[in-house]
Amino acid sequence: SLQAQFDQRFSGGLFFITSFTWSRNFDIGCADFWEACAIQNPYNLNGERGPSPLDVPLVFTFSPGYELPFGKGKAHLNSGPASWLLGNWQVNGIFSARSGTVYTPTINFDNANVGGGVTERPDIIGDPNLANPTPNQWFNVNAFAVSPPYTYGNAGRDSLRGPGFWNLDFSVFRTFNIVERLRLQFRAEFFNIFNHP
Repeated sequence: SLQAQFDQRFSGGLFFITSFTWSRNFDIGCADFWEACAIQNPYNLNGERGPSPLDVPLVFTFSPGYELPFGKGKAHLNSGPASWLLGNWQVNGIFSARSGTVYTPTINFDNANVGGGVTERPDIIGDPNLANPTPNQWFNVNAFAVSPPYTYGNAGRDSLRGPGFWNLDFSVFRTFNIVERLRLQFRAEFFNIFNHP
């Protein structure tokens, strides 16, 4: 993996943390309880090599915060009622975006006649990727076919990838200084503020 992080701490009331990860995670067979060890052919474990269910190739996070420049000890409106009303406010956000997770195309019967069926995969006969996928059809269903009877399909384990994800959380804080060592904080936090699925 490649991991990078950049921090900026309080410069004129602004701070942020930015991080980025690029990674690849492959395994053979399964990733314990995440995938329930769904091996199609125990005599061909190399055929089970593929992206791990834990494989999320790209992850980006940006977390800014800003202390508004109003109130006692700040650059603007540092006295009077406006100072009390507008002072000690802070706004924050967390934006995150990541790649989708992988999944495996399967068939729902025992085509290979080995007493299983749940872990058997179809043959790939075309490009499973769509130019404009939708929630109703995320991949090209016509790109798969059932393999000949008594055989295993050639579709790879975890060969399909679901949609990526992005999210924005937002918060507003205000700190009230009661006495020297006692503070009270008001918080309003909004998770997934755009209600993005």
